[in-house]
Amino acid sequence: MPYSPADDIKALLRLGRWISRYSPLTALDAPDSIQPEPLLDAIYCGINSDISASLRLFKGCKNILRGIVLRLRERGFGVRAAAAPSLGAAWAFARCGPSAVSIINSDSLTAKLASLPVSALRISPQEELHLQELGITRIEHLLPIPHHQLLERFGKRICMHLRQALALEPEVITPLKTHSPTSVERDFNSPTCDYRAVHYVIRELLSELLEPLACKQQYIRTLILSILRSGLPPERLRISLHAPSNCSEHLWSLIRPRIESLHMGEGVSAISMTAPSSEYIAPALSSLISGSEEQRLQKRRVDTLIDSLESKLGPARVLRAQEQASHIPERSFCYYPAKSKLASAPESGSAPFIPPLLFKQPSELSAISALPDSPPHHFTWKNKVFRLHAAHGPIRLSPEWWSSADPTRDYFRVQTTSGTWLWIFRDTRSSRWYMHGIWS
Repeated sequence: MPYSPADDIKALLRLGRWISRYSPLTALDAPDSIQPEPLLDAIYCGINSDISASLRLFKGCKNILRGIVLRLRERGFGVRAAAAPSLGAAWAFARCGPSAVSIINSDSLTAKLASLPVSALRISPQEELHLQELGITRIEHLLPIPHHQLLERFGKRICMHLRQALALEPEVITPLKTHSPTSVERDFNSPTCDYRAVHYVIRELLSELLEPLACKQQYIRTLILSILRSGLPPERLRISLHAPSNCSEHLWSLIRPRIESLHMGEGVSAISMTAPSSEYIAPALSSLISGSEEQRLQKRRVDTLIDSLESKLGPARVLRAQEQASHIPERSFCYYPAKSKLASAPESGSAPFIPPLLFKQPSELSAISALPDSPPHHFTWKNKVFRLHAAHGPIRLSPEWWSSADPTRDYFRVQTTSGTWLWIFRDTRSSRWYMHGIWS
């Protein structure tokens, strides 16, 4: 299977949440610049936990370390663990200590830390190389240097990490956020095939699910509905919203079409509803600026429309357009799924004013113009003759500089005798005419 860094990070997160049973102050290990990539480095592939408040509950530090190490090794993990008065010291002995499991007390901290290499101070490879060039290979070489000289010669970072390892400066652990998805369920006394009863229970569950979320200003992003049927496998419906919502009527409008054609088998015996993904949205104050409230309402209507269309047509059929960095009309935009997060639009020059109906590819037509730079008097397109009443142009579009194979185009906006406005252009290389769009 191909290597996936994201899977490694997810696995480390699961281990961190499992270890949080010993202490709520548990976090993934990371360098000073928190980024996903360094987490994959072997030296940072670890978990930090402050167990000082859990010692009495688990009857000592040895029991906690023994429980963690044994359970992880039973699951096939290679484990190195250490407990020390400071996070920096525990980090150092877990990675550079002489044994796989180390317990260091306050009295022997300085003496045992002195024998470790300078890489145990969580410094960068460049800083380690700089110290080695000066003959400093172990922490004991740094201990005799006064604090102010250490700060002047080697900078704040090395000095801070040394003091943190010696428990002279505090270090804060930002704990992992444990998220348990909100879930509600209902069991029937006996399997039922009554659609009205199923609808009633689903709406009740929806209200029960939204009530605790509304108290915490949480809005649902993803909703999972599971229906347990007798004689048939469970039906699991997943509904993803374009924008977070806590409107029960809107959510019900998305659920109802999905269950209209549900085969109940011998009857529905249980229904459960879970919100695995929700977002906090802070309350917004009404603005005094005219039109701001109308803009919010308009955005909410658009989000509701996209959710409804995707529920009926499928996410792959509801698309949105985004401008692209090209002045060629058919390349000046492309389509993406409506729920995808799009990058900001390019700042380069966009295509000229184009009609609302633009053909995917220009369609060739038959025309002859009196002069090279003038529009035709009439032309034939799809076996139909069009006579022109008015014309504007030409607007010349040169090819993109990196694509010399494309011809130069002269665009005209022309009106037929029936009143329809069309967008046509002449290929200056071949003198052929093409239809590219229509105005309504």
